Amino acid sequence: TDYDPEYCWNQWLASPFERAGLRPCCVVLLQGLGCSKTISCAGGAISLALITRKSIANPGTRYNARGLNDIAGAGNELESEQLVWVPGAPGTAGETFSSHLWRRGTVPV
Repeated sequence: TDYDPEYCWNQWLASPFERAGLRPCCVVLLQGLGCSKTISCAGGAISLALITRKSIANPGTRYNARGLNDIAGAGNELESEQLVWVPGAPGTAGETFSSHLWRRGTVPV
C-alpha cells in the first residue's frame, strides 16, 4: 500500500475494491487538517504549513475516548507535521527547509 492504514477512514468500504485488485480506484479518506501561511518580515518571507491527520484507532468524543485502549493506543490520537521554509534569494542554491513531526493523544494524567 502507499498509505498508512491507521489513518484510512474508509478501509471497510474499500475492501471489495482491494479484493478485486482495484484498490487504486478507491480514494483514501483521511480526517484532519492542512493549512499554510506565508509571513512577510523585514528580512524576507517565511512560509509555514501544518498537516494533521487523525488515527482510526480509539476515536470518539473527548470524554468517551479517553485513556489507552487494549493495545496502548491513545484516544483521539493525531499525527501532526509542521513545515517551515524560507525561499532562497535569487542566485543562491535553494530554500532553507525544516520539518517537525509529533503525535499526541488524549491520555488523562
